[in-house]
Amino acid sequence: MASKAVFLFLALFAGAAFSHAGRPLPVDSDNSVTVIPKDDDNTVAAIPADNDNTVAVIPADNDNTVAVIPADNDNTVAVIPADNDNTVAVVPADNDNTVAVVSADNDNTVAVVPADNDNTVAVVPADNDNTVAVVPADNDNTVAVVPADNDNTVAVVPADSDNTVAVVPADNDNTVAVVPADNDNTVAVVPADNDNTVAVVPADNDNTVAVVPADNDNTVAVVPADNDNTVAVIPAEVAEDNVAIARPSSDVNPKIVMVV
Repeated sequence: MASKAVFLFLALFAGAAFSHAGRPLPVDSDNSVTVIPKDDDNTVAAIPADNDNTVAVIPADNDNTVAVIPADNDNTVAVIPADNDNTVAVVPADNDNTVAVVSADNDNTVAVVPADNDNTVAVVPADNDNTVAVVPADNDNTVAVVPADNDNTVAVVPADSDNTVAVVPADNDNTVAVVPADNDNTVAVVPADNDNTVAVVPADNDNTVAVVPADNDNTVAVVPADNDNTVAVIPAEVAEDNVAIARPSSDVNPKIVMVV
């Protein structure tokens, strides 16, 4: 996920540069190398295309220095911008020569983790206190991560059977609620509101959960779906503790009723 986000950012940046410059980007012999315009002092560090002519390049930073690592057997290397003192830690690619790296932060430290069976590791950029949480990839080497926020914490959760985890970004108080995906790896989440709380509820048999956004006092009422996965929900009102949930106990096919 993180690697895809990095390359998407690069692609968008290059597209914006193209629109601004009004001319196409240079290409190599087989037209499959993405380059970007030079920066303020016209210095861009690039890495030549390798056997399959695919290399991502990035703008140089303040002193126009970018650390790159040569492509290896399958000629695929992710590179990142150097930071304040232009130092980037990289790790050699392993069996299939694919390593994800993350840019160094204020004290120029980067935590890396060796790739596993298929050499794929998801990493997340370090934040203000220069810490990076990494988690080993699982059977198919897919891990969902979420960037750390103001207090520099990152919540990660191992991927499940098909390696799909739904996460929600942390809000003002830098908390992230995650919930493991269920059988078909579908979880409904709702963004946190003013007091930065997020209510999540596991999906049921058909992985359908109805949620309702929190209101003025930042409360969210959620209720598990029943047999046919139908739940009626209503917003909580400004006053606290003003939602009652009545569950008929004698009905053959009970429905959940929520009454204000």
